[in-house]
Amino acid sequence: MKFILNFYVYILTIIKRWTDNDNQFRFLILIIHFKMNQELQSEFRRCLELLSPSSPDDAKFAALMLIPRFLQQDNEKGVILVFEAMDFKFLERLMRTENLTENNLPDYTLKSIAVHILSCFCVIEDLTKKKQLHARIPTLSMLLSPNKNEELTQEILKIFLKLVSVKQGLTHIVDSKTISHILQCIKNSTNVETRDIGLQVIHHTTMGVITSMSTDHNFSDQKIIQDYLFIMLSELSDIFRKNQDKLKFDVLEFFVQMFSYITDKLIQDMLQNDISRTNVWVQNIRYGLKDILKSKIGNENRDKALILIMQLSYHFGAIWLFTSNLTSNILTTSTTSTQNSNTEKEKIKEEFKFAALVVQLACIEIKLMLDELSDQLENNKNYEPIERHEIILPACYTILEKSIEYLTKVEYMLDFKKKGEFVDLVGVKLDPELLLRLKSTMIETFRIIMDHLLDIKNFTGSIESNSTLTDKAIASIRILSVWLAEEGSLEKEVITVIPFLLDFCRSSLNSQYTGVNLIKMLTPAFLNLTSQDKPLEMFCSHGGPEMIIDYFIKIWDHSKITNDIKDEIVDDLLGPLQVLLNIVVLKREDFITKYKVELMKVIIIGRKISEILVSKLKSTGYSSQGNQIILLANTLLLCLLIISGASPSSDLFEKDIVMSFINVATTFYEDQNCLSQNEIDVQVNELNLLGKQVLGSISSLETRDIGLQVIHHTTMGVITSMSTDHNFSDQKIIQDYLFIMLSELSDIFRKNQDKLKFDVLEFFVQMFSYITDKLIQDMLQNDISRTNVWVQNIRYGLKDILKSKIGNENRDKALILIMQLSYHFGAIWLFTSNLTSNILTTSTTSTQNSNTEKEKIKEEFKFAALVVQLACIEIKLMLDELSDQLENNKNYEPIERHEIILPACYTILEKSIEYLTKVEYMLDFKKKGEFVDLVGVKLDPELLLRLKSTMIETFRIIMDHLLDIKNFTGSIESNSTLTDKAIASIRILSVWLAEKGSLEKEVITVIPFLFDFVVPV
Repeated sequence: MKFILNFYVYILTIIKRWTDNDNQFRFLILIIHFKMNQELQSEFRRCLELLSPSSPDDAKFAALMLIPRFLQQDNEKGVILVFEAMDFKFLERLMRTENLTENNLPDYTLKSIAVHILSCFCVIEDLTKKKQLHARIPTLSMLLSPNKNEELTQEILKIFLKLVSVKQGLTHIVDSKTISHILQCIKNSTNVETRDIGLQVIHHTTMGVITSMSTDHNFSDQKIIQDYLFIMLSELSDIFRKNQDKLKFDVLEFFVQMFSYITDKLIQDMLQNDISRTNVWVQNIRYGLKDILKSKIGNENRDKALILIMQLSYHFGAIWLFTSNLTSNILTTSTTSTQNSNTEKEKIKEEFKFAALVVQLACIEIKLMLDELSDQLENNKNYEPIERHEIILPACYTILEKSIEYLTKVEYMLDFKKKGEFVDLVGVKLDPELLLRLKSTMIETFRIIMDHLLDIKNFTGSIESNSTLTDKAIASIRILSVWLAEEGSLEKEVITVIPFLLDFCRSSLNSQYTGVNLIKMLTPAFLNLTSQDKPLEMFCSHGGPEMIIDYFIKIWDHSKITNDIKDEIVDDLLGPLQVLLNIVVLKREDFITKYKVELMKVIIIGRKISEILVSKLKSTGYSSQGNQIILLANTLLLCLLIISGASPSSDLFEKDIVMSFINVATTFYEDQNCLSQNEIDVQVNELNLLGKQVLGSISSLETRDIGLQVIHHTTMGVITSMSTDHNFSDQKIIQDYLFIMLSELSDIFRKNQDKLKFDVLEFFVQMFSYITDKLIQDMLQNDISRTNVWVQNIRYGLKDILKSKIGNENRDKALILIMQLSYHFGAIWLFTSNLTSNILTTSTTSTQNSNTEKEKIKEEFKFAALVVQLACIEIKLMLDELSDQLENNKNYEPIERHEIILPACYTILEKSIEYLTKVEYMLDFKKKGEFVDLVGVKLDPELLLRLKSTMIETFRIIMDHLLDIKNFTGSIESNSTLTDKAIASIRILSVWLAEKGSLEKEVITVIPFLFDFVVPV
């Protein structure tokens, strides 16, 4: 063949010399080429015939040597012809040849020829799908010999790269032996290119496996796939742990790419099928990451390390950070003595250091990125996304979130330093000193996160217009919610950020800019915050309860529940219900009063939930329905508390509603089957215990309410009849009725501590607004001792109310009742516990009383001092509000509460001044060192002086208010309500001016106003 080619070249040279015309030369060349091509085609066909299985091996070998000369690189048709004619068993034998052949050719040459031919076939995409090539994969893998034959090894790996792209090829490559050969090639090769190609094969194989298992659940043999993943992860993680050159970072990048595609189900299957093998590769990665983070590396590789940590934390939680053993994913705690050896303590600290290093690094990165974002917002007033932040900030947040969740399970917030104990966590002991440092780092990070959220609010006002900024805010809120759900520190900062969280939640409910359910995300945080006094106040003052109620109602309306409540809806309903339950427990009266309309809707929904769940759960024997049992228990308790705190006249106290809840609750609480759910015993039992107590009170509410209505109407009838008909029945019977009624109800008012106390308070306010002073005086005259009993019962009942945390409504009722009694009895009942004489007598006693006696004196006087001080405080607040209204609007608009409470407080103050004046409390007691004996009650001069100081300050405010009326209105005659306020203020001022001589400067200033006001009036 070579001779023929040389001959053609020689002829062409001769022709060129003897022809002058180029066209003639080209023509001759074409003729020669045609003849030559015919000859080549004929030779090619003879070679293909030699490749047939029937040909001897020498002929096949000769054909293999010649065929490459006939094929051009882009001759797909020729390659396909060769493929179809090829005896692949012969190629297989060539690749398996050992040592020298009969022709004295080295086995390396034969193997190279076979591999090269297979490589040519892989160039054609259609041929990569052929089983003849796939069947060669195991043999090809055995030929991998890095450091001995790099060229052959690289060519084989390139063949694998072609074949792994098809499913059949992937099936052969994932074989345990094949993949082991490839991995050993990567591990043992010192050639960078060989390792890179090998890692590409693993990458494409793994991505193919993950994709195929995600789309085809019947993909091949699941066990083969599991084995592939275990072998691959075990070998690469070992490389990642031990290697210290570029390969370590190449494997790191592969892991990042792989774990960004792998499903959590696949990881959990690996854990379930072989946790010990999973533990091996996870811990190899752990130590490899530890090496990277402790060394001086660039930002790019550190970022990849953080991303990989985030990915593993997503699949395993943070347990792999804190322990070198995954043999159990259930956390157990125990305590060990601090008398460990120094070596043991050092080992504990060393084991914990990796987790601490990771968390601290994440916190540092969060701080740096948020500071950068805040600076950008402050300087540009516009947020421009930074590519690195889009990836690393969420990664650091996830690391922090999973770490918090893990440490919360072992109650790492306990005061370990005080106890001096170690927490045994799946065989790994956590040093309390390091835990406290870690907690300190986290707290500072969350301070920064809250500051950043406030920066967003301050510098942008609204973030809905910037979706990227919104995503950052949501990510920050998410991690903050995880922390707030467990932690109670940074109360000041938390209180400051609550309004922002509530505003952002409200915006998310009414806009389409985010698909994230912010309220659901923040519900665990709100649940914890509403259990604390100050955060609860902020939550309530910024509309938190209303938002939660609206959200709860929307969930119910959207779910369109009729006869069953699915588990996913149970979880959505439970969170808001628990938040509302917290609020009802801590601020029941104010909450019910303010949101009675909205709560009526909650009660209706709660009634439906209760009826559905109690029927369903009872029919299933309360089996495997843990969350539904918890929802039912929370729903019943919430609704029962609302009903028990509602006014008897409220729609919430409707008979059908009350009876419905009584029936459902009774059925549920009496059914002991629900107590068999061990995992929810504690939570449900606590709810049920409280629920039973509330149910007990509600069960008698209807009876008590009807009874109180009977007493109310009877008393009103008696008072009305005695006022209009002075011969009404028998006066003695009426007197006895009033004494008995007041004695019994005042005793209830004094001793009862539930809703009945406030129902009786409301009854007293209504009764004493109708009763005549003559009737009261007749009772005093006819039986002062019996009168003294019920008056003092009321006195002690009022003392309990005013000293407890109650809502404005009941405090106002208490002040009104005090005013009413002071109108009838004067202030003597405030200052003494004995009405046996209404004539004041004074005597002096030595100051040499025992300390016990002095304490008794002070305690007796404290109720009167409490009432007067409360009245003075209310006067100040209301007059300040009125003055502000006058200053801002130049016009007075009456406030309903002021119309009632301000006159009540003025009357209390007036009667107190009149009473104290009679015993000349302005004497210089401190100088004389004496006590004033007032009908058996001794008044401490020190307390009297404090009371005087409070009164003086109050009258200063009253005079300032009168001057404000003059300054801001000029004339008040045109406003009758304002005139009434001024007259009431002048009246109480007159009582004080008639007796006192202090505040001379203020008095002189107000005199002109008094004259100007009096003359026209």
